[in-house]
Amino acid sequence: MAAILSEITQRLQNNVYLQAESEGTSVKLMSLPLELLLEILKLLVWKDILKVRRTCRYLAEVTRMRDIWLHLVHEHVLTNDIPPRLERPIEMHSSPELERLLLLWKSADCGLETNTLHPARERTFVTINNNAKTEMVHLIKGGRWLLVTDQTAAVTYYDLDAETISGVQLIDDQKPRFDFLMAIDYNMHSPFLEFMIAFSLHDTPAWIYSTDSRPYQPTIQIWRVSVVLDDTRHVVGLAATWIASFPHRPEIIMPTSLSLLGPNIAFNAINGLEIYTFVVDWTQASGNAFKYPWRVVLCTLTIDFQFGSLHH
Repeated sequence: MAAILSEITQRLQNNVYLQAESEGTSVKLMSLPLELLLEILKLLVWKDILKVRRTCRYLAEVTRMRDIWLHLVHEHVLTNDIPPRLERPIEMHSSPELERLLLLWKSADCGLETNTLHPARERTFVTINNNAKTEMVHLIKGGRWLLVTDQTAAVTYYDLDAETISGVQLIDDQKPRFDFLMAIDYNMHSPFLEFMIAFSLHDTPAWIYSTDSRPYQPTIQIWRVSVVLDDTRHVVGLAATWIASFPHRPEIIMPTSLSLLGPNIAFNAINGLEIYTFVVDWTQASGNAFKYPWRVVLCTLTIDFQFGSLHH
């Protein structure tokens, strides 16, 4: 098969005669029916498609047809253990958009496979400065949207595909907090890019106030983030919607980590020399005060006094 593909590529580049030796004739590829020519081109890899594009004007037009790039995109998605995430259904992408997507993915693959430290793509820009320290940076799957979260748990997004990159507020400042945790989970069943953001918000160090006197109850928030479409059904931004909130139980003094997966949110908290992992179905907990069900897993924690380290 490799030899056949190589021969086809060579003949295409040489403008392109297909020999039918048994009949002693030769057929110019440009005289073949378009449907047959498309099927031949689908046998080539993307680099050879671009080479064929340079042979003549007719083949240049054929290599831009949607069927070819749709086939290559499907092939790339199916052969990757972790397929790339599309912002909108593949059926909504034009041929130039599919070609651009594939070339972006392939350039990223080439960058990862090289031994150099040079990135395949690089964007430089200045983030919005609201006199608040940046706490977290998260690149959303697909590589276009960058989330920047500051110390007030405000979230700003940046479009890395834009000619001029500027920040857009996604989630407003929370009230001043001493600390917060953040987790992201993707909705893989949505035809459009969609993900959830979870916050665990705290106001003051836990040791300053007793459980009954703390001025603010530590809280979990859940936000849904979806894409914004323009009149041509292209993605032009992100929008966040608050969908759930509930207080931590009084037993939770200071969560140390946070994880979100579907309807379940999990977090760790230390009590003495023990670490507890709490799992809550946030769809049942929202607006339910402290009456929501939860599951608890105890993890033992030991202290190495010689080296002053902690071990699970």
